[in-house]
Amino acid sequence: MTDRTTPSATDRGDDAARSPRCIAWPALCALLGASLLAMTAAYVSAERGRDRAQATATQREAALRFVADEILGQADPYAPRAVERDPSVRAAIDRAAATVDRRAEVDPAAAATIHALVGDVYFGHDEHAAAIDHYRRALALYRRARPLQSDAMVRVETSLCDVQRIAARLIEAEAACTAALRRAREAGTGVALATLKLGQLRGEQGRYRQSQALLQPLLADTALLGDRKARGELHWALGLAARALGQYPQARAHFEQLAAVAHELGPDSTWIGWAYNSLGSVLVETGEYERADAMLVRARSAFARSQGPNQIETYMPDAWRAEIRLQRGQWDEAIAMLRGILAGWGGKLAADHPLRLRIEANLAWALAMDGQRSLAGDMLEATLRAELLERRDDRTAAYRTLRWTRTALALDRVAQADELLRAFDAAASQLPDPHPLRAEATCLRARWLRVAGDGEAARRESRTCVQRLAAFYPPGHPLQREAAALGGGASG
Repeated sequence: MTDRTTPSATDRGDDAARSPRCIAWPALCALLGASLLAMTAAYVSAERGRDRAQATATQREAALRFVADEILGQADPYAPRAVERDPSVRAAIDRAAATVDRRAEVDPAAAATIHALVGDVYFGHDEHAAAIDHYRRALALYRRARPLQSDAMVRVETSLCDVQRIAARLIEAEAACTAALRRAREAGTGVALATLKLGQLRGEQGRYRQSQALLQPLLADTALLGDRKARGELHWALGLAARALGQYPQARAHFEQLAAVAHELGPDSTWIGWAYNSLGSVLVETGEYERADAMLVRARSAFARSQGPNQIETYMPDAWRAEIRLQRGQWDEAIAMLRGILAGWGGKLAADHPLRLRIEANLAWALAMDGQRSLAGDMLEATLRAELLERRDDRTAAYRTLRWTRTALALDRVAQADELLRAFDAAASQLPDPHPLRAEATCLRARWLRVAGDGEAARRESRTCVQRLAAFYPPGHPLQREAAALGGGASG
């Protein structure tokens, strides 16, 4: 599984979590629209003298901070504050977002800042297209501002990279991250942040070793020491790369660091949900299912509090909880969970988004094992056209082909299982050897050989499978038991 490896919301600063709510909720909604429209016009007479210019800049900064912290922050589920979210504030933001450009001619830098902040809110609510639009508007306005605000542009470009990464628009994300790092190096500002985002993108692309090479040096970079959110994201990204490579102790250590940062950001921060979800995922991978399920239930509750019951994040823990049911052979429970995830994600993730494709692969396997062979077969046929003929190439392709291989074997479709195993070899070209998925593929190849009637080759492959699995999984793990049943030797 992957986490929604990660919508990023701009940090409001260490003081944001301690700022009192300045006015009552009814007034906030009215104030939002007025603030966005009037904040720049109120301070436009800088030309009248240096002293007055300084005062104007200070006042504008204060107005921007107020709008960011006390208004926009209330609608941002990633903001580090523990307050009850009011949907009427979000509605006011929707209305006001379209009015920002009316004042762009007066002060493009201020309008750009508001576009970026509004983009953060939409990003936090999984409205990726709207977030991308506002980030792009912010960049266009910053390019018009004088003097050029390179630091602000780097922040927006990294956010644009983030949202496109989460939306699985990896080509566009690559362009944004590359531009951010280039600008940061030229300006000498924001290099650590841009490197962090590029490292996260490399993980999303399945280039985990490269991700680690970019991110590991940042642990000692003083530029990130004072930024709690960035520090948490760094540990999270390193944990995701380690988990993907089967380095489970390292992954758990990084996710524990994420949890520590998340608790600093506040008890109702969305980051708490991600910390629990990530820790739970490692427990699933290592077969500690009771602890994992309890941790993932906590993650789901945290997401529901900070995001609402129907956001993408809120269903992520159930993806890992369904994995527990799959490994235990609890097919009916797994089917119910997986269908619930797909229904919850309907209209929010594209049909070809890697997360959806992964859930569909798991669902097909569960259906096949549950005896619903016709439905599973239809899904398999559709997938063979898409996965094999179109040759999808993304971070979860290797994993998916193994799940589809299991579906084919459960349906006694030997030729299709062989085709899928060959597809795995192509999809796994970037994975190191040894790797957990390569070990599992060896086990499935042994199963295929047995079904195909080559018992001696199946036994040899089974022994290799057991040896490879031992590098990643403890005795008694479901994959170890499966390998032993193939004739590869006892595993405890």
